[in-house]
Amino acid sequence: AYSLKEKMISRPQLDVIFKDYKNIEERNELIIMARVRCKYFIAEIARHLKLNRSTVGKIIRRYETGK
Repeated sequence: AYSLKEKMISRPQLDVIFKDYKNIEERNELIIMARVRCKYFIAEIARHLKLNRSTVGKIIRRYETGK
């Protein structure tokens, strides 16, 4: 198992993740990937995209609950 610090070193930067999205659906999929696979904090994602933390949290909760 890798430590959180080791995982953070190998994850892509947020500007790379969100470089070329074309619409809200793609953006939302990338938000989920950044949170679930890359372990970014909701606040980090929200700050990068200039969104409210609650907006990003709702997108992730929708994914987690399957709605």
